[in-house]
Amino acid sequence: MKKILFLLFVIVSVIGCSKSDEKEAQAPLKVSKQEFKLFVGEKVDVGAVSAQKITFTSENDLIAAVDDKGVISAKLVGETTIKVSDGKTSLNLKVVVSPKNTTFEEPYISNSKEDVLSHFKGKTTDIDDKGEGLVLYLKEGSLRYRYIYIFKEEAKNGVQLSIPITSYSSDEIISWLKERYFFYERKEDQLFFFSPDRKTVALLKVESKSVNIFFFKS
Repeated sequence: MKKILFLLFVIVSVIGCSKSDEKEAQAPLKVSKQEFKLFVGEKVDVGAVSAQKITFTSENDLIAAVDDKGVISAKLVGETTIKVSDGKTSLNLKVVVSPKNTTFEEPYISNSKEDVLSHFKGKTTDIDDKGEGLVLYLKEGSLRYRYIYIFKEEAKNGVQLSIPITSYSSDEIISWLKERYFFYERKEDQLFFFSPDRKTVALLKVESKSVNIFFFKS
C-alpha cells in the first residue's frame, strides 16, 4: 500500500512539473515598456523576459545601439526602433534620444522665408531681412549668434550657423554638434558630419572671428 501511494505521489509530482515546465516554455515575451526616452550618453535595460532566447536589433544604431543583453545606449539625437524577438513573438520599442547640450537653437532648413520666420517666431532677438536672405539673431550681448539664410536658387536647401569665436569654446561647439551628427571626414580646414539618417550634412569651418557650420540636405 505504501509503495502504491509513493508511486502515485511521484506520478502526480512529475505531471505537475511537466505542466509547470510547459507553461514556462509558453510564457509570452515581455518588456518593461514600449517607449524609452533617453539623453545622449544614457543607457537603459529594456527588461525583456521570455522562456526562449531573446535577440535585440536596432533600426539605426547611430541613434541608439543595443547589446545582446538588451541594454540600450543612446548615441545621437533622434528616434529609432529596437526590435525584440524570442523567435515566436516580436516587439518594436520606440527610442527617443534628446540632447544634453542645448547651447544653440536647432538648425532648420527651408526654402521659404515665411516658413523660416514662422519656425523661429518668438526665438529671435533681432531679424535682418535682406530680401533674398534672412539673418536671424539669437541670444543677447556677447552670446549672440546667427542663422543665415539665402533664398537664391544656388543656395537653397541650406542654412549657416555663425558663432562668435570669442563667446563659445571649441569644446562647447563640438559637443553640441557631435550629439546630433557623426563625424565623416576632414578636408583641409573643413570638417564634415552627417546626421544619423544621412539626410543632412554639416560642414564646420573656423574663420578668424567665428565658427561657421553650414547645414544642407545631402
